[in-house]
Amino acid sequence: AKQQAAVVENNNIVSQATSLLSDSERALVAVTDSSAGEEQVLSLQGQLEGLCKVESGLSQPQRMFDSSLPVVAYEDDTAMVTTMRQWQSVFDDTLQKYHRLQANIAQHQDKQTALKLWQSNMDLASSNLSTQVSESYSQISEQIGLGILHRTLLTNHQQQLMLRKPSQFEDIITNYTQRSQEIIDQIDNRNLILSNRQMLWNNLSLDQQRLANWLRDMEKEKQMLNLKHVTVKQIMGLIVKIEKLLEKIPHGEKMHQQLVSLQ
Repeated sequence: AKQQAAVVENNNIVSQATSLLSDSERALVAVTDSSAGEEQVLSLQGQLEGLCKVESGLSQPQRMFDSSLPVVAYEDDTAMVTTMRQWQSVFDDTLQKYHRLQANIAQHQDKQTALKLWQSNMDLASSNLSTQVSESYSQISEQIGLGILHRTLLTNHQQQLMLRKPSQFEDIITNYTQRSQEIIDQIDNRNLILSNRQMLWNNLSLDQQRLANWLRDMEKEKQMLNLKHVTVKQIMGLIVKIEKLLEKIPHGEKMHQQLVSLQ
């Protein structure tokens, strides 16, 4: 029942992701270089954030950390692979268009608009940093992805305006550069914490799998003893097999204790 529920949940994730990716592709076509403006850049930024959330769902199949479930539970693995490839393509195209429009504004349009977009991105990154570091595995992945995205966008804004650095905005650009770097440093520190938590979750999942495999193997060996039909001649041999099983129990207890210590 749990496995079937996981399959249904994962199939729903793929279906929702496919729908969102299709919407993103249509929205991307509507944004042209000639229409570059603050609204269009902010719209692309919102799409990139949405794509980060989609990616975290796709990359973390719903196992519910139940080791009785397969590592990946889908009715159609091909659909999953196809959706991940589509996500990568849409994300890359959206990010490239974001960079292109932002560079176009910085080079050919009002520098104040470029500065406003940079400030907006810093505010958004700061807002993301203010949220509590998650304990949830799927949310940790999402927070890491958003951090990497904001770091990329901030770096691009900084490079574009430092490259052109109009003299009338020199002081503002210097202040923005300092603030941007401080935010990037905070993102790096936060992502290090998140990555460590993600590693702990991964270790927990592996330990669960090892314990589950050990329990299954022990159960198979126990069933092979066939205790319902034992002859006198079989007793000594049976005792030896039982003793060997008992000798394995401390190893299982140790794995269980290690698992509990990680929770």
